[in-house]
Amino acid sequence: GDFFPKEQKRKALENIKKLAVEELRCKVVVKLHPTEREEKNKDGLFEEVFGTESYDKNWRYSLEHPFLLGKNSIFAVSFYSGVAVDMIALGIPTIQVIHPKPHDKTGAIMDYIKMGLVLGAGDYEELKNQALNIVNNNDSSAGILKKNYAEYFGVSTGSVGIITDDICGVL
Repeated sequence: GDFFPKEQKRKALENIKKLAVEELRCKVVVKLHPTEREEKNKDGLFEEVFGTESYDKNWRYSLEHPFLLGKNSIFAVSFYSGVAVDMIALGIPTIQVIHPKPHDKTGAIMDYIKMGLVLGAGDYEELKNQALNIVNNNDSSAGILKKNYAEYFGVSTGSVGIITDDICGVL
């Protein structure tokens, strides 16, 4: 839609595939938006970019709880989602992909970046630099984001980890 036009989303996904799958040799897990729970709501863009032949090899969809997905993640990539804040509560840095029109009517799209809760990336080089910094200096990258998180939400008492363990125990 207007928030993230299809061709810009395609380019962002191509960048994610190049970095994560081809360079870092990581598997990409796509957390579907709640409105995409049904097959008919998906636009097919992930299949076009990542390839149907590599589904379950290099990438897959998931409806699992974000805490469960985050527990086994090196980092997350978001187009703009409150899940990014949940990830930093788990200690998982998130890179928010931005596009040439980074402001919606309220300017909210850039808020997480301005608040220092996520790292921003507008093109492939920025995405790669942010990801490599996380991979090579995860404690430092996560530490800065967690410090900023604590300024807005208070110091973590470990409750997110307890909830995550509970979710994992049930599933």
